[in-house]
Amino acid sequence: MRRQVHVRRDPLAAAYAFAVMPEGRRPGAATMRQRVGRWSALPLALTLVACTGTPPTASPTMPASTPAVTAQPTAAPTPPDLAARPLIWFAPLPPMPTDAGRPFIGSEDFMALFEPGAAWATAAERTHVFKLYGEWVAYHATDAELRTAVQEIARRGMALAVEMGPLDPPPECGHGVESFAGIDEGQLISRRIRRAGGRLQVIALDEPYYFAHVYAGERACGWPLEQVAEAVAGFTAAMREEWPELLVGDTEPMPVPVTSDGLAAWLDAYAAAAGE
Repeated sequence: MRRQVHVRRDPLAAAYAFAVMPEGRRPGAATMRQRVGRWSALPLALTLVACTGTPPTASPTMPASTPAVTAQPTAAPTPPDLAARPLIWFAPLPPMPTDAGRPFIGSEDFMALFEPGAAWATAAERTHVFKLYGEWVAYHATDAELRTAVQEIARRGMALAVEMGPLDPPPECGHGVESFAGIDEGQLISRRIRRAGGRLQVIALDEPYYFAHVYAGERACGWPLEQVAEAVAGFTAAMREEWPELLVGDTEPMPVPVTSDGLAAWLDAYAAAAGE
């Protein structure tokens, strides 16, 4: 089965690539070096994005919760085809609090996407995966907003993905650094989605290779690849206890010194740690 990584450059000079890797056909580092831009393995999917490398500094707080009966999961009218190629994702940023490290975020009309008759019906029909962001799901979305979002995503026949930071920070590093959100936040996200009637189908890991291994700024951990891989494998195993059919992908930035060889070594390390 052939797949291609599609790369685009946006006005912010961000390079974006996404690949889904079918199970049992993951290449080694040498194969990846020979075929940059093309991948062939699952369940790890890799997304590459440019970023500023500035870790967030604010600690989010939980939204006010209103008593509500747990909604029943809403079945999609047609199961999303995650084997489709190209596999089209939509990941709009919701409005979230800003600070010195994040001067702007998201669209004020984000929730309009989930209104009856929202003006993107044609695009929605061609979208396979809708990605929400873990911080929004865990701390900023109200119960009503999250319920509306996950149920409308299911009604439109899309798979629900959430971007999550899988790493638990030790006392000496990682606090306030991207990707170091950890299992407690992951389980909070899981509970909120289930209570809202949603079904979590895909996790997009939030840059663990870069921020735990490559990043050398404030509160950097600088872990060996094997340590990052073991930590991420533990996170995905814990999340699959709640959602056994969960697919896992990865999102990584692409500044120097990130290379294709480094990314290939990271995928090899994860595969060895996770046994997949």
